[in-house]
Amino acid sequence: MSPALAPYLDGFAALPRNGESWLHAMRQAALNRAEARGFPGTRDEAWKYTSLAALEKRAFKPSFAPAALDAAACAALSIKGFDPDRAVFVNGRFHAGLSRLPKGVRVMPLGDGGDALRKLTDVSAGWEDDTS
Repeated sequence: MSPALAPYLDGFAALPRNGESWLHAMRQAALNRAEARGFPGTRDEAWKYTSLAALEKRAFKPSFAPAALDAAACAALSIKGFDPDRAVFVNGRFHAGLSRLPKGVRVMPLGDGGDALRKLTDVSAGWEDDTS
């Protein structure tokens, strides 16, 4: 295992196990694959022009703290006179209070999507063979 993956493995173990079991199994399988292969590198065909060396040097971990971005800070980051629809994510979590979604669009956790959403995540067997 690549030592660079250790923070991600620890972070995954710290996450609460709620929601759909299929989603946890899918995440666990992806993590197991990452643990076995390490980060993709320039020798992987799909990644040959993308270096993840900088990412390997960072130790990201899940944040369970509430969002620390308020409306004033969000406004300061906006382009004056340009007021588009927007989906705001803080620490990887959707922030409904700062978002303005177009009519008919909604954001929900993957685990809340039920069986219909699970079917959308199905991929053909052997898909990972295209990455090497």
